[in-house]
Amino acid sequence: IMSQERIETNKAPLIQVETCHGDLVIRSWSETAVSIQSHQYKAKETEAGLTLTSYGTLNLIVPENASLSLGNVRGNLIVNQVNGDLSLQTADGNVTLVGPNQVKINTVNGNLSAKQLGGDFSVETVNGNATWHQVQGVNTGTINGNSHIHFAQGAVNLQKINGNVSLRSISGAVHITQKVNGNLNASQIDSILNLNLVNGNIRLD
Repeated sequence: IMSQERIETNKAPLIQVETCHGDLVIRSWSETAVSIQSHQYKAKETEAGLTLTSYGTLNLIVPENASLSLGNVRGNLIVNQVNGDLSLQTADGNVTLVGPNQVKINTVNGNLSAKQLGGDFSVETVNGNATWHQVQGVNTGTINGNSHIHFAQGAVNLQKINGNVSLRSISGAVHITQKVNGNLNASQIDSILNLNLVNGNIRLD
């Protein structure tokens, strides 16, 4: 049976999860408190907010404007309608993000999906597929699967994509600095499209 705890915070706390040994699900509410649900965890209140470690699945409900600093997530990560900045060291499963502001990620070992972002998004490595929809700027290192970026208001900077790339409705400049090992499909690019090397087919509309 999961235990449940409520800890009062403020309107925009910093929520740190050092390690989660299962799935991590975070969503928001209008209250100035954090609701914690997990089989086994440790929680420590800080001046900025809250620091947690979970030894299994962890479900959090946090204030809407909370910022998230996440270490190692051993399962899947889902963040829904949390409007602050988000940083993540490593997720071993899939990552699904809806609504955060600026995002900075080191490694995703599964698939990545991000939409409705308020700020820029940067990620070093995604070992699965990566999809962005309704975002600002996107900066990536290596994507080992396919990459889809649709409706970006800012610049897109990609290094190495080992799968296919789909770009649609990009307002800023697009730079692919290393290579795409699959096909490239680009449409409605409003600024510069700068490609270094594409080993598959290129379709421009």
